[in-house]
Amino acid sequence: MLFSKTRLALSGAVLLPAFGATLPALAQTEPQDTSAENILVLGAKDRTTLTTPNGTGSRLNLTPLQTPASIAVLDGDTVRARGDMSIAEAESRAPGITSVANLGNGGTALAARGFSGQGSVLQLVDGVRLYPGAGTITFPTDPWMVQQIDVLSGPASVLYGQAALGGAVNVVMRAPDAQKTEGQAEIGYGSQNTFHAAAGIGGPLADQLSYRVDASYRRSDGYVDRGGSHSLALSGALRWAPSDRLTVTLRDDWGDNHPSKYFGTPLIDGKLDTAIRHRNYNVDDASVWFHDNRTTLRVDWHPSNTLTFSNTAYRLTTKRHWQDLESYCWVGADGFCPNGYNAQAATPGTIYRTDNFGIDHDQTQWGDQGSMTLQTPLTAGLSNTLVTGFDVNTIGFTHGNDFGSDVQVSEVDPYAFDPGQFLDTQGIAPRYRTRTNEYAIFAEDRLALVSISQWSAACAMNTIR
Repeated sequence: MLFSKTRLALSGAVLLPAFGATLPALAQTEPQDTSAENILVLGAKDRTTLTTPNGTGSRLNLTPLQTPASIAVLDGDTVRARGDMSIAEAESRAPGITSVANLGNGGTALAARGFSGQGSVLQLVDGVRLYPGAGTITFPTDPWMVQQIDVLSGPASVLYGQAALGGAVNVVMRAPDAQKTEGQAEIGYGSQNTFHAAAGIGGPLADQLSYRVDASYRRSDGYVDRGGSHSLALSGALRWAPSDRLTVTLRDDWGDNHPSKYFGTPLIDGKLDTAIRHRNYNVDDASVWFHDNRTTLRVDWHPSNTLTFSNTAYRLTTKRHWQDLESYCWVGADGFCPNGYNAQAATPGTIYRTDNFGIDHDQTQWGDQGSMTLQTPLTAGLSNTLVTGFDVNTIGFTHGNDFGSDVQVSEVDPYAFDPGQFLDTQGIAPRYRTRTNEYAIFAEDRLALVSISQWSAACAMNTIR
């Protein structure tokens, strides 16, 4: 985005004079070496991320330096500066994470360590698991609301149960700031008539009350015919802290996402014909949208310096809709697709279109997650931290489709054609309903043989490497 590029350019303008002032001093003390074998690299340690407590790799809220796992942290400001348009796009910048998003999985599926899909890389929001409906997750909607994204590489089933073979990704949402009022805004315009406008503000309302509100709107015409998309995301949070030991946070996030209704370009003679690169073979009245609304209530209570209670209750409602013609292939000289897709002969040189789908999802997830953390000092230099808790969920899911309708098949000219209208002789109707109940308890313990203060002092003295 233009805004992000401008910001990066300004940063470079600040850094260059500093280096310009440093290099002459180095030249006076060290003889210049014009050979390419010796290169002097200047840098500074930044251990902020390593020493900041992170709850994704451990429920004990350890720092990444203390956690025996690989954790990558993507800061929200960095995500926005890069101009990432979606949560999945931002997550795929983490080491070892690849986006395998498509319209069928809600545009959010990831791959890690050879495992892919919603059943292999777990998705969490503020440490709470999201459950896919028919392999689909569509929340959260927009990266503007993100405070940071934590990526835990490797099997995470010990912490979060099934569906975490490749890893777990935790999206931490922006929270109210009780210290100061601060606002941000962004507006950008780019190619393909792409537009983005977002704003947010937060701060104290009173001595015990603080807030945060955000809004983000995106739209684009896309790079193919009839490939437009648009989305709107709203978020609000209210934090009440009647004392230093008790905080109550109420939060609501809402998203309305209408992604591009594009399912790919068929190959001609096994290769891409650039003349049809921007053709969209979907029907003209195709419709895809996702609506999500999540409300959470979190309570944190510290009755003493060694004991902490936390509880998060939440409700997520999701409605999804697909109505489109999804499969296309080029018909060879023998009258069949190269992959044998069409069962009967078709006109050679045409694009064979089929698979008209109308699908509705209506999903509601209720849940409650609570924990107790106990810190126990032992002898000098020793301490123990124990966390125990529970996680309960109820997921109601209704799946509707029109799979009993007549099959829509059409042959169109690859270069000039009428996209036509969606054929539905039956209508989308509920086909099945499911109710899933999940109950879990967890516990984690850590015995520290050396105190953090002693360890830090040893590091400062370079006695521990």
